[in-house]
Amino acid sequence: MVVVLDRVTSTTVLSNTATETTMYTYSVPANMGAKLGEVLFLDLPMTFLNGSGADRTYTIRIKFGGTTHLTEALIPLPSAGAARPAVIQVRIQNTGSGAQWITAMVTVGLAGNDWTAAPILPPSYGIATGAVDQTTAQTLAVSVQSDAGTATQTITTRAGLLTVT
Repeated sequence: MVVVLDRVTSTTVLSNTATETTMYTYSVPANMGAKLGEVLFLDLPMTFLNGSGADRTYTIRIKFGGTTHLTEALIPLPSAGAARPAVIQVRIQNTGSGAQWITAMVTVGLAGNDWTAAPILPPSYGIATGAVDQTTAQTLAVSVQSDAGTATQTITTRAGLLTVT
């Protein structure tokens, strides 16, 4: 059985900053995903617009229970006149009492919002273990940081869906 925990329909925009910015956050209720084998799954569609005239490196961080479990710098994105579609997927699987297996994948497509085109970059993967007590409420957060702040780059979350199975 799949249970929807959070459905995001509003956008979050990061523009003209090199400061780490939280693009998604949710307080996972106590005991949600706490049973052996249960999985929290986040699907977070976004767009990256880099019109700075230079390649830009973006760093994605996945935090759960107040701890940064994954930090992944993407391959530099070339400057382009149109936004690139992207998807961040996070999977947190309970592996025992207060233990998790945490994975994330980031896929970035071609400029122009063509969601059907092959990615411009190979997907970026991260994997880690966690030791978070899921019998109490814990916050899941995804943040993005650019290597430079320019007025011609914008990162936007388009939607989001957090489920537990």
